[in-house]
Amino acid sequence: MRVGLAGMLLLSLSACSNLTPVNEDLRSSVGEEDLRQLQLYVSSDIELSRVLRSEEAGVTAKHSLRVDKGRRVEEVLIAAGTPGILVKAEKLKLCVSFEAPIGGQEVFITFVQGNNGTSEGYFMYPDKVQQGEMFVNYGGVEYRASADSRVAHLLLEQDKIKVRSKAVREVSGRRVEEPQK
Repeated sequence: MRVGLAGMLLLSLSACSNLTPVNEDLRSSVGEEDLRQLQLYVSSDIELSRVLRSEEAGVTAKHSLRVDKGRRVEEVLIAAGTPGILVKAEKLKLCVSFEAPIGGQEVFITFVQGNNGTSEGYFMYPDKVQQGEMFVNYGGVEYRASADSRVAHLLLEQDKIKVRSKAVREVSGRRVEEPQK
């Protein structure tokens, strides 16, 4: 069900607009303030999970809970095509939020400028890697990110990045001057 819904969402997004990867060239040409005004999307699923300790009461809104081999596991799925907003920008790094703040704290995923071998863009970046596993701090809580999450990158609608205004300076021209007598 999750894959089908995510696939339908991405199909509907691509049908109504042209999505293009966010890369450093695009970021510099658009500028930070305009980038904050653009709708961002994630290219593919980002799957986060964590095992709940026995004393933890439950899960936060919109996250799922499953029981796996007697352990309670909280899962967060940011499906392909999910819209997000830029909440923080640093050199070669963008922090994008895909849901409302939880407990007054902004929750976001960090994307870092990189190259996946075929294209350049801002890819999901773990906060730490330990014994080959990626971990992400999401809303002050540490989650394990699936290996497939690493290929997720940021997209935006191509038609939204057209220049909104332009400065035009009209010149009067020059004429050949008559020789002075």
